[in-house]
Amino acid sequence: MEDNFRDFLIRMKPYVDGGIAAVLMKKTEDFDDEMRLLLLKGKRLRGCLLLYVADLLREPDQPLTALPALDLAVAVELAHSASLILDDMLDEDCTRRGLPTLHLSRGQKQAMLDTIGVLTLPYDLAGAHGQVYTQSLAETQRRMASGVLREMIRKPDLPASRLYDTIITKKTGCLFGLATGWGCMVAEGPERAHFYEWRRWGIHVGKTMQIADDIADLLAIERDDRGKKPWGSEALLLLLSADHAAKELATDLKDLTLHPEKAKLLLSHAGVKEALKEHMIEETTAAMEILLKMEMDPDAFKLLGQVPFIIEDIMISEVTDGN
Repeated sequence: MEDNFRDFLIRMKPYVDGGIAAVLMKKTEDFDDEMRLLLLKGKRLRGCLLLYVADLLREPDQPLTALPALDLAVAVELAHSASLILDDMLDEDCTRRGLPTLHLSRGQKQAMLDTIGVLTLPYDLAGAHGQVYTQSLAETQRRMASGVLREMIRKPDLPASRLYDTIITKKTGCLFGLATGWGCMVAEGPERAHFYEWRRWGIHVGKTMQIADDIADLLAIERDDRGKKPWGSEALLLLLSADHAAKELATDLKDLTLHPEKAKLLLSHAGVKEALKEHMIEETTAAMEILLKMEMDPDAFKLLGQVPFIIEDIMISEVTDGN
């Protein structure tokens, strides 16, 4: 396999989209057109990364299509979609994947019920391939849901850098880690797989993606794009890079009164963008260090080492290229 991750993503995304469409076709009574349209959109970074790891680690005589990888890629993407509905409600976002967010178009109560419906789908898919997959999915979703809130309640004076790292680890890193761990499991077999090493690598890749996405959101705020309010993890990224204003910003975040103009001012402050890039470099370095400790084919090592940088470029180019 000679594709870098960008080329692989372009080639395999239609297969993941098709898998999601097939699942929704079986559930026509449970999801209306608006929900299906939302679920059929997305970059498919997590699902395609699972397939990429599986493809690089599989035996040459073991076709990727013969593995349960596609089912699990679809499961990861549906779990991600469910988390987005909740994330949009918490951040009070107005759009998602080019559409109005569900809590605005149909109300928070209905959006919550829709989320529960979507959350059942990954378990149907993962359960067909063994309990080990459903257990790791459940563990990941518990970490995503409980970790951040528990950390904020128990340690309200947590430094901004620690809080931001906790949030992006739970919010994004965990599901990326599940995707890469599953990719290893389907290639090597659940009994022999180096699941935890691959999960650690995936967590750092996911954190790189989230930092890049937050930078993109801040650039969009700076350009008045997306109608984005700086109330999510991107606001904590500002905290991370503007300690002199941390106390005032923390109050704004708590009250949901952080105005885009203040975010713009901080973003234009000397050194802020450089600090954000340094934080992203820390994650890409950590990901590379994990790869160095794992024995693998040199070509696979080279291709996997490029993944965080490709994902970073995908996220930020959406704003810088005007997409």
